[in-house]
Amino acid sequence: MDNPSTFDYDSLRAAYSGVVFSISNDLTFWQTFLPAAIQAHREKYPQQTRFFESGLVAYNINLSDNKRWLHVLGPSAKITKDNLEASRERFFMWIQLLSIVRIYIALELLLYGIIKTRYLPPAKEQQRQRKLKTLILTELKKEAVPHETKNNAFLLAYLGHRSPSLSRFFSLPVPNLSLSRTAFFEFLSLIRHIIVHDAMLVSRNNHNLLKSRYSEFMDWYFLVEPTDRQEKKLLFNDKLGGMQNLLGVCNDLAYNSIKFAFDLEAINA
Repeated sequence: MDNPSTFDYDSLRAAYSGVVFSISNDLTFWQTFLPAAIQAHREKYPQQTRFFESGLVAYNINLSDNKRWLHVLGPSAKITKDNLEASRERFFMWIQLLSIVRIYIALELLLYGIIKTRYLPPAKEQQRQRKLKTLILTELKKEAVPHETKNNAFLLAYLGHRSPSLSRFFSLPVPNLSLSRTAFFEFLSLIRHIIVHDAMLVSRNNHNLLKSRYSEFMDWYFLVEPTDRQEKKLLFNDKLGGMQNLLGVCNDLAYNSIKFAFDLEAINA
């Protein structure tokens, strides 16, 4: 294998850092600034009771001539003095959940990037991600390495198989908790799936899985609340773990994965 110094791990680190640092800064600033700005606005305009109103509209299309007629479809929304704070909290709730998707994708791409640049022959480095996944799974099967395909756990299985240091690192518990970093990555992958593919609704099966296999992470970072359906609504829990804590765990996993894969002395080497 080539000398690790020839691999471009700096670009992997930079790509990941660009995403998570932006998310951290945006959320921290706006979650701090917006409540203060709202309070200042209330003090300056104490008589204002209505801030925003909208309705859901769409165009009805005629196939014969492609002409459009605007229709109001029914739902409307108002932000008033009485529900302003609740509206702010609802806004940040879905922003935080979508931010978790961005964070997970950045972490996933980093792990794929480590595999491509550190462990695959140069001829295979340019494979598309779907083809790369097939190559990884084929090698794991060929070498009889235990792995799961769900929740992208095979990425950590491959990296751990290639590096005893990474295997040890992934098996260690997340600080202040008993579950491993492998479990954290699997948990985050499942949460991403729920947000993206299940409209932020937690099915009974997924809720049972989250509580039985990943209970510490679930209790620390998320809440669920009943809906008028069988599924429960997924909510981010800012009162316990919080976004900065979750980002910290992701950053530990990301930067130390680079360190151990490329045999660096420190995460900033």
